[in-house]
This record gives sequence, C-alpha cells and structure tokens, in this order.
Amino acid sequence: MQIRYFRGVNTIKNGFTLYDQTHFTWLLIITGLIILGTLLYKRLQPHLQTVMERCIAWFLILFECYKNYYLWQHGDFTVEYLPFHLCSLAMFAILWNSYFHDKTTNEFLYSLCLPAGIAALLFANWTDRPVWSFMSFFSFIFHTFLIMYPVMRLAAKKYRPAVTQLWRVVLLLILIVPPIYLFNKMYHTNFLFINTPSPGSPLVPLEALFGNPGYIIALIGIVCVIWIILYLPFMRKPTAP
Repeated sequence: MQIRYFRGVNTIKNGFTLYDQTHFTWLLIITGLIILGTLLYKRLQPHLQTVMERCIAWFLILFECYKNYYLWQHGDFTVEYLPFHLCSLAMFAILWNSYFHDKTTNEFLYSLCLPAGIAALLFANWTDRPVWSFMSFFSFIFHTFLIMYPVMRLAAKKYRPAVTQLWRVVLLLILIVPPIYLFNKMYHTNFLFINTPSPGSPLVPLEALFGNPGYIIALIGIVCVIWIILYLPFMRKPTAP
C-alpha cells in the first residue's frame, strides 16, 4: 500500500526507520496479534469462524473508508489513495472470500496478498510519518488483519493451497495489471508499484540493476521464487487419516 506524507497530521514530527526499536516493536505486536487471532479462530465453532471472517472483512472495508474520510477532512485525499494497490484489492478479495470461499480468492489471498502484506510491514514505506499519527497506526493495523485472514484459515485447514490453481491468479493478474499500468501512466500514480519501486523495498536495487521497466521482469522472477517457497510444503499429497 502506497502512503505518502501529508500535512494533516504534524503533532509528532519524528517518524521511524526500518528495524529500529519502534518498527521492531510493531512487528512483535503484530506477530502476537496474528497468533492470538489464529488460535481464537481455530477454537471457534464453524459458524462462529464464519462470523469472525466476516468481521475482519468488514472491519478492513470500514477502516479503509474511514481513512479516506480522514484524509478528505484534512484536504489530503488524492487519486493516490484509490484502492488499486494489491493490499487494497486484498480487502475486497477477503470480503468476497468470507461469503463464498471460492478457489480464486483462496489462491489470490495466499499466493499474492499474504506475501505482499508481509513485505509491506517488513519494508514499510510510511517511515517518514509521525510514529503515533493516525496514518501510521492505520498502516500497521490494516496490514495486520490483511495477513491474519489467510493465516488463520490456513492454520485451521479451511483450505489447502494448490499449485494447480495458480492459473486463476495468473489470469486475474493479466486482467488487472494492464489497466492499472495505464492508469498509473495517465494519472502519475504508482499502484502495484509497477511503474516505480516502493522506496526502501528490494525492488529499488532491482531497478538500479535492470532499469525501469526492466525491473518488472526481475519482479516476476521473484514472485515465481516466492510461489515455489509457498507451495512446496503443499505439493505432497495429504496422507490419509
């Protein structure tokens, strides 16, 4: 999720740096929340698990709406805050999945949104924000629940990732990426980070090495490596009980 500094919140001037005490503390808190949420989910009856899924889904939607209202109130809402980043698209996928549990959103959330959410937290691009500003708080909490949703369903064995279903994700990307790339060109935005790497992310050295848009080819290679890591544990057939 791309977030830029805006003038609305300036009560605390100091931001943070990657992996300093503030960032590391947030990562520990987030890890604890995800573990607790997953343990709670696994202990619930199936119908209550569905309730928890939908609560997370609607929380993300409403939290995003409030964020946009907050920005608008401060005169800082721009086209850059439209929900076209992968993490923003994930909240719609979570909402859909919480009602239909279809194969496409299952794989989309596991293969793309889960690693994207983790990467967003590890390489946070809102480090220039005041530590206790609303937008900094929003960024950490939003990605926490974005990660929690697929993790808790996976831990509860509500679905099993299948490499044979990745064609659904590839097809979805073929439908999504080209129009967003053109939108970026028209409105000078950077949704999905396919026009410019996110500052502080591993994509920056890739751009220096392969150029722009050459780094996108390298990005595809990284995604393939991530998929191998994510799906390797599930390539063996499950043993009969």
